[in-house]
Amino acid sequence: MNIELDFISIEVECGALVEAPLLEQFNQALNKVEDAACNTCLLIKLTGNVPKHSAQTQLTSTDMTSRWEKVVRRVERCQALTLFIAEGPVGGVMMNLLLACDYKVAQPDLTFNVFNGPMPICDMTIFRLAHSLTTKDVNNLVLFGNAVGSQQALELGLLDAVVTDTQDYVRAFMAKLNPSVISDIHIRRRLIKDPRSESYEDSLGVFLAASDRAFRRN
Repeated sequence: MNIELDFISIEVECGALVEAPLLEQFNQALNKVEDAACNTCLLIKLTGNVPKHSAQTQLTSTDMTSRWEKVVRRVERCQALTLFIAEGPVGGVMMNLLLACDYKVAQPDLTFNVFNGPMPICDMTIFRLAHSLTTKDVNNLVLFGNAVGSQQALELGLLDAVVTDTQDYVRAFMAKLNPSVISDIHIRRRLIKDPRSESYEDSLGVFLAASDRAFRRN
């Protein structure tokens, strides 16, 4: 069944610095999502190429690290479906953002590297990796600093698809979705993720709230 969706898009260059303009770009887009109808999707697109030995998107201070994590957390708890399209190498803080999104698509032959050149990891990338991958795979990426390609990232579960034409693929993917999955997606996302860190009682409360909303809607 086809879905008529409104896409709110953010495009980020691989070599961008996490500074006030980038934070404002994300916060404005997230504000639009919160004010929009339930048939809205947040699309984050990473573009560009990073020359060898150059740092990818990076943090510039402790203050920016804190503010950036608040943005990533907003994406992670966004009320809309979140899509991440990689058309450039994914490293450092962009790896963190990728992990926060619902559906991740990348072009072939890209590099996925936790480390930002000589920069240390300053955000919550390791935390999210540890909750997404096996210990062996996290060690490979974090302890040993090994990069992986698109196909290996797909096999690890970092990606949902590797395709040449990302735009056409995303359009086809969205066209196949059942419209009912768009509403209250943030609640179902929380029910999936929170049990890893919350008690049964806390998760039960979220589940009952979601059930109540569904019954009221019907």
